[in-house]
Amino acid sequence: MLFCCILMLAYSKIEIHLFCNRYYSGFADLFFSYITNLGDGIFVPLFVMIMLFISIRYSILLVINFLLSGLVVQLIKHLFIYDALRPSKLFESVCPLHLVSGVHQLYYHSFPSGHSATAFSIFLCFALVTRKPWVKFVFFVCASIIAYSRVYLSQHFLEDIVAGSIIGVIVTLLTCHWAHIVKYPWLDKKFSASKFKFTL
Repeated sequence: MLFCCILMLAYSKIEIHLFCNRYYSGFADLFFSYITNLGDGIFVPLFVMIMLFISIRYSILLVINFLLSGLVVQLIKHLFIYDALRPSKLFESVCPLHLVSGVHQLYYHSFPSGHSATAFSIFLCFALVTRKPWVKFVFFVCASIIAYSRVYLSQHFLEDIVAGSIIGVIVTLLTCHWAHIVKYPWLDKKFSASKFKFTL
């Protein structure tokens, strides 16, 4: 976050985006066009199911985080900064960008990035339930890659994904604090596949 903030202070969002847009490849096009989908809400049920094996408390927390971070993002997009153009629209009459074939380009409501908010919210949830530093780092890298995919695909500027990431982190930390205040024993139970038997 600090590195990104320094970049934003030193260069304009246009300069940063043009620099990032220079570096692409066929593999990166394919990789980022798929990995960006992990920041979509359609994968939240899968993440919730995985979290159920850890505890009901954190699975509920993950859902709340997703809904709250999404709500904050949409309120900012549509009520406060509703005229922010996305890269593909802003550069439309300036210079051509490298755009990934098959990716539907959006033009408006650029700030902040909803995918980044979702990614950091979800993977911070997973990071909070593990004690291994290297696993926490892997989750951070996953969230960062998903956030960067939005810049690579020219769906957002760097400032958009930084703001979205901060929203996801703040919402998650606040709801996590609330989650530990609530003292219901059943919340600490977890799903166990061994309790279920399937017969044909």
